[in-house]
Amino acid sequence: MDIKESLANTGTAMSQMPSGIPIVKYYRPDGREEIKTPQYHTRKDGVVYDIFLGQGYSLTPPENPKPSCVGCNGWHNTEGEVKACIKERKRFMAKMNQKAREDLAKERKGKDTEISELKAQVEKLTKLMEATLGKAV
Repeated sequence: MDIKESLANTGTAMSQMPSGIPIVKYYRPDGREEIKTPQYHTRKDGVVYDIFLGQGYSLTPPENPKPSCVGCNGWHNTEGEVKACIKERKRFMAKMNQKAREDLAKERKGKDTEISELKAQVEKLTKLMEATLGKAV
């Protein structure tokens, strides 16, 4: 049995894309599968580790999956944390939408002022041309 078969039998899938880049099947703490290219980093003490394993992913499905959160597309330890995250996300989005509306109104007001100034300048130029040429332009 080769290494790929043994990894597949244990629930760990590691293979290579046609380009030769290795890919690994990771499991999120909420039980969802993700296929990613491993990212190895070296710490100051020389230990090489997979960054995804450090972020909470595992190579085997979790026995007790954590609740997934639609607010942050992540996972939390309890349902209460999930509800709080969703509530905070809605509050943040409402705040950002209000700010966007205010910025848009301010921008629109500035453009209206600029247009009225340009109209006044065109009117002045028209009167100056009429006075200079002596007829309506």
